[in-house]
Formats: sequence, structure tokens, C-alpha cells
Amino acid sequence: SESGGGVLTIAMMKSWKEVVFWDQMGRLPSEVVLEASELCREGCGVMHRFMRQALVGDGQADDADAPMEEQ
Repeated sequence: SESGGGVLTIAMMKSWKEVVFWDQMGRLPSEVVLEASELCREGCGVMHRFMRQALVGDGQADDADAPMEEQ
């Protein structure tokens, strides 16, 4: 970035809890890399839960998916 920062992107295999992709652009102090990597790991966990819910569901019908009652 213009302020001299950087960008960190990771991808994880949730079942293995391992980082399988790491891309860093720019310079970041080691403390920032550690904090950013932890935030990325947490974000991967959130996205995993969201995607699993969207694709598999929880086994219960959503109100939006429930058939409408005839009036």
C-alpha cells in the first residue's frame, strides 16, 4: 500500500488445521505478520462454517425454504 504496509493472504485445509497457501505482498513487521496470520486463520474458520451451512445446511428447513401456507 502507499503507507508502506503489506497484504497477507492465506488458505487453509480446515480438517487438517494447516495453512496450504501463503501469499504476502509488501513488507510487514514480524509482529504484524503474526497477528495478521492469526486473524486470517480465524477468518478461514468463519468462512468454513458459513460455506458449510450454505452448501450442506443443518438438516432443518429454513423459513424461506418452507412451503407457503394456502390462504
